[in-house]
Amino acid sequence: MIVAAIGPLLMILGGLAMAISFLLTPVGLVVAGVTALVGIIIAAFLNWDSIVKYFSGAWNFFLCSSYSSI
Repeated sequence: MIVAAIGPLLMILGGLAMAISFLLTPVGLVVAGVTALVGIIIAAFLNWDSIVKYFSGAWNFFLCSSYSSI
């Protein structure tokens, strides 16, 4: 019974090892980098209002603290 369960497990682990080995090649690293960049762009597009709010608050804090020290 245990032997019957090992076969599919070995196939899954073999596929996982192939995927990891592809990601460690230069082509895989480029594909992973482009995918991450696209994900960051999509996340920024979907959350643009909160990003603008955060940076405008940080900029105003910087301006107020720099003027108060003069």
